[in-house]
Amino acid sequence: MPRLVPVLALICLSTAPLHAQRLDPDALTKAPRYDAEDVKPAFAALTEAQLREAVKVVSGRNSAAFSFNAASIEVHLPRVANSAYIEQSFPKPRLLDAKGADVSFEKEQGLFDDRSFSTEIRLTTEEGRPVDFARAIGTAEIRYPLLMETRSVRAGSDAAVAGVEIEGPFVRVNAKRVAEAAFGNRLEAVRAYDATGKRLQRVQGYTASEFDGSAKFRRVAFHGPVARAEVDIVTKWTGIAITYDLPPVPPLPESLAGTPPAAPDRVAETPGGLPYAKARFSYITEHYPATSAADSSSAASARSSRRQSRMWGGWYPRARCFHSTEVS
Repeated sequence: MPRLVPVLALICLSTAPLHAQRLDPDALTKAPRYDAEDVKPAFAALTEAQLREAVKVVSGRNSAAFSFNAASIEVHLPRVANSAYIEQSFPKPRLLDAKGADVSFEKEQGLFDDRSFSTEIRLTTEEGRPVDFARAIGTAEIRYPLLMETRSVRAGSDAAVAGVEIEGPFVRVNAKRVAEAAFGNRLEAVRAYDATGKRLQRVQGYTASEFDGSAKFRRVAFHGPVARAEVDIVTKWTGIAITYDLPPVPPLPESLAGTPPAAPDRVAETPGGLPYAKARFSYITEHYPATSAADSSSAASARSSRRQSRMWGGWYPRARCFHSTEVS
């Protein structure tokens, strides 16, 4: 997977002024800009068993020119749009040499790759060079959206009830209920359209966090007046923790330095790794039943729905169910 840390730094530097200043709504609405294409997600309804079957944790090598051949631990996910909306925690693993002694190293968090539907960490020395080790032992933790749906809301009608508020060029969404696509792919969890149905460009780098009681909201801006918004919502999450015990794979040939890796048709287990069938999975599943249409009949019901759902920190949830199991 390519190394994109320097790019991230540049993006942060270039977008910082947008967070520090107020946007002029009149200027945005008077000068609409449109996206060249309307990329939309195609979600799948997955079960925990299907997720278990699809997820693979394997060893890899970095092919980017910077830190070429640095070892990596890759998590490959189902090849569906749901995977672009994961939340991940990749604790620092333990590296051992051939005698079982600990090896000192630095961990670099990679980005989600929408070509291979994977994420990774890279293992290097303090100087950014490949580190020598015999085994990497650790846990990959993923919060995965098993069930997702797209809601379409219009300005001034059902928007507030659906957890979305539209005002001029701004769209305000409940941060806990409306998903946020991982950086590095073409999907946007909030898409806006003008009155003619053309998709508006999002103001890059602008995101404002707001609070209403215990609920957190995310405000995004678009180049033009928003007449309708589409938002991607998670109705069922599962938390999955996968243990791994892997050796490094052989280094890549020098001829591949700087070459983007091809997405494999099938992800094979790492030779010499802990047999994958024996890896332990642990789940914590959260259900968020969506508000029914009958609850959206009036502004009064909207206010009532908002008050009720604050108990859960969001606008949609009416129930929150947890269960945890371990499969070995």
